[in-house]
This record gives sequence, structure tokens and C-alpha cells, in this order.
Amino acid sequence: MKFLLDTHVLFWTLTLQKTKLTKKVTKTLEEADELILPTIVLLELSGLLQKKQGDRYLVATAKILDIPIITKDKEIAKVYKKIIW
Repeated sequence: MKFLLDTHVLFWTLTLQKTKLTKKVTKTLEEADELILPTIVLLELSGLLQKKQGDRYLVATAKILDIPIITKDKEIAKVYKKIIW
């Protein structure tokens, strides 16, 4: 299955802070067929874009692809129900 990564999930994974991820997220990351990393996440990570601006694009991408987002963000969860956390 495919999954879309939010910025904090990528950051915590890359900086070896996996203890901040839930067991469900860790298992999903390990078993995923494909992890999608939108360019918008890289812009947020580099500081070129504010988080809330990127959230709209992240949700839109997930809706178009009809896939879950791996995120802890409660604001995203309010507008998009396919969330893994």
C-alpha cells in the first residue's frame, strides 16, 4: 500500500527519533509498498514554506491519490480522515 509522509514523520525518521512515532506508524513504515514524499514536505523541512501552507497541499495530494497520510497533525485529521497515527 502507498502512504504519504508528513514533515514531522520524515524528520523524526531521518534524525533517528523514531521513539516519537507510534508503534502503528513504525509498522506501517516498515511494511509499506511505497512511501510518497511530496515536494511540499521538503520545502517545509528546509524552512522555505510555513507548515500550515503546506498542509493544504499535502491533503490535496492525498485526496487526489486516494491514500492515507502518516501524520500526528490533528488539524489535518479534522479535514482528512485517512490518517495513520
